[in-house]
Amino acid sequence: MAHIWIVAVGRMRQRNLAQVMETYLDRTARLGLPVRVVEVREGGPARGDVDPATVVKEEGRRLQGVSLPSRLWRVALDERGWLPEGSQVFAHWLEQRLATADVAFFVGGAWGLDAELVARCDERLSLSPLTMAHELARLVLAEQLYRAATLWRGVRYRK
Repeated sequence: MAHIWIVAVGRMRQRNLAQVMETYLDRTARLGLPVRVVEVREGGPARGDVDPATVVKEEGRRLQGVSLPSRLWRVALDERGWLPEGSQVFAHWLEQRLATADVAFFVGGAWGLDAELVARCDERLSLSPLTMAHELARLVLAEQLYRAATLWRGVRYRK
């Protein structure tokens, strides 16, 4: 059985968002679609001036250093990526990829993903044409994974 990975910069700091995300991931797992979350440390100094380009590069190196399966479809979450025309389209797209490999979604930090990491990914996916906080992007992704699992299993979506 294929797995889904969410490989993200930083941890979920807002407890309420983290709890909702965990709820969706638990429900998704109960429907037979395990999702593993791997978090890497955010880049940059704790205080003082921060160079976003340096931080993004550092975070990109950490994301690329995560140990993942060899049979893997890599997806960069990017506002300029492919935007599904609805949850059913997303579910079908994901089902096709999971038929042959695990799928890893890479979620950047406050300044996005490193261009080198994005170039190494098989695909770019947009969750919205709007820019959103990385924690919110993780929550939206978790909800869409759950929604996809309900569509595949033919079960009613629990709100």
